[in-house]
Amino acid sequence: MVYSRVVRATHGERFSYVSPRWCTRIFIAGDLLCLNIQSTGAGFLPKPKLVNAGNGVIVTGLGLQVLIFAGFMWCCVLFHRKFSLHLRNTGQTVDVPWESVLWMLYGTSVLISIRNIFRLVEFIAGHDGYLNSNEWPVYVFDGVLMLLVMISFYIWYPPQLQLEEIGTESMIELTSEDNNVPQNEPSRK
Repeated sequence: MVYSRVVRATHGERFSYVSPRWCTRIFIAGDLLCLNIQSTGAGFLPKPKLVNAGNGVIVTGLGLQVLIFAGFMWCCVLFHRKFSLHLRNTGQTVDVPWESVLWMLYGTSVLISIRNIFRLVEFIAGHDGYLNSNEWPVYVFDGVLMLLVMISFYIWYPPQLQLEEIGTESMIELTSEDNNVPQNEPSRK
């Protein structure tokens, strides 16, 4: 979604190999497909005769997830290169900090890719492997990496890419209950 918002905010749709409208849909659908494949494999694990098949299905889902995410990153890099070249050749400027957002997206994408590869190696190593036998790798390569992704988005996500700025009418704006109270009435707390 961040990639699509950057492309729309910069009016760079023609420089994206995948339409921003379809980009989010394609990659989220791919992620959901991978999660469904993995959950199907996890459903085989309780049956002793199907443990190996379940692990194989999970590894397939994780491998596909790594490939789909690499495709997403490749799409971002191609847009970055084409749009940068366009701006250099035309001398145009853009008010949105699109390049810093893409760099933040690259950094967080690398963290997510490390996590996905960790999960892939974890299941390839099996239930008796080192990664499944010890808790610290899960904390470091799953919990800490996802925490860093959340912190990165919290710190570096620019307000110019908020929903109201790019005109997505189909999105629902969340407000607190206090925002619905008229100014002349006291709030009920």
